[in-house]
Amino acid sequence: MTTAVVRPGPDGASAPASDAVPPAALVPERWGGTLDDVLALAQAGQRLARRDLDAALLTVVGPLRALAPVWTGDDEDLAARTAVRVLSGDCTGSSERDVADGRDRPTVLRRALRADVLVRAVVPAVLAGAAQEVVRSAARSVVDARARGHPLTRTASTVLVRARADLLTVDALTRAACTAVRHAPTSAAVPTAVAQFVGTDLLRELLLDLLPLTLPPTLPGSAAGPAPDRSPLPVLRALAHATTAGDLARLTLVSHLAHRPAAGPLPHRHPVPWDPTAVRESPDGTDALADALTGSPAPPGGTAPLAALAAESRRLRAEVARTSVQPAHQRSVGLSALAERHAWLDAAGACLLVPAAGAGPDVLPARSWVPVALHAVAARLGLPVPAPPQECTDALLRDVLERARTGRAYDGG
Repeated sequence: MTTAVVRPGPDGASAPASDAVPPAALVPERWGGTLDDVLALAQAGQRLARRDLDAALLTVVGPLRALAPVWTGDDEDLAARTAVRVLSGDCTGSSERDVADGRDRPTVLRRALRADVLVRAVVPAVLAGAAQEVVRSAARSVVDARARGHPLTRTASTVLVRARADLLTVDALTRAACTAVRHAPTSAAVPTAVAQFVGTDLLRELLLDLLPLTLPPTLPGSAAGPAPDRSPLPVLRALAHATTAGDLARLTLVSHLAHRPAAGPLPHRHPVPWDPTAVRESPDGTDALADALTGSPAPPGGTAPLAALAAESRRLRAEVARTSVQPAHQRSVGLSALAERHAWLDAAGACLLVPAAGAGPDVLPARSWVPVALHAVAARLGLPVPAPPQECTDALLRDVLERARTGRAYDGG
């Protein structure tokens, strides 16, 4: 069964939407589906969300918890039974054996945690798909305004450059999270929690920044030119529902910090370019993304923010060590504040380690956007860094406007 979204038709009657995802597009190839990894699942949801966010939330996000055993489970019998049910159109039912297994509380907890890992890896990508079209709509309104003789304001250019860098950061986080789920589902909690927590935060701020560019032209503060065809408001409403999941992701990060050992700065252990199997928790409890800050070469124009972020990573490790020996009530409050900073450092590490996309003519070179992304993370953490290189911001602005003109996607490619 392919689930369709029902929307009002032109005459006010309900009509089924044409956008829907068939069950086979949710299941890995090894179990009879058509996808080869979790990233492909996230990208399928993202492509659908560009056209219809409601359809993506219903037909991709909705079945994620039921799909968890086929993507992240270690029980092949359960995975096979789940795949059969999903391929037949049942994304919610459970077999008698599944129900019997569910009486075992550790089994229930393990499966719930695995389901959360899958949700956290995929949902930011789906929401980013809808946000991409808001960016495109805002950029197109700016392009049209310039064609009508209105100059591009500094505010508009700053917002569009930041939006493009933020979308690429979310893309890097998604790739890191999905790769962790694929290669190490039992230890993917941290990268997927970071993707959920930072990804939704970035998208929310991006859309709020875009509001002045997406207001009708008759309202104060709106961009000159025709009104954009995409509003941030539906995506912001969807992000509001993701806030609770973001809070739970923060708890995952707090737990991670609470159990990581006290240690000094780590030597860089992971090769650059990125080894996909390295994005997982290291044996000593740290994770590859934050470690990258102290061992990766700086991209051109990114030396200053990377140095500031590396120093902050070392300071954070020392602060976690001090906090871990405090009384329980003080430790909880302290680690909660540190967890947020840890997540943003992981996001910077993802930008360094994870290529935006495979090689191809449509890929924005990392040297054009990574320095801007690192600067944004450093500024978010309150670290004093100089402005990103002008050639980087110019490249991002050209890219965001050109993609608005040509209709190319705003993902990593």
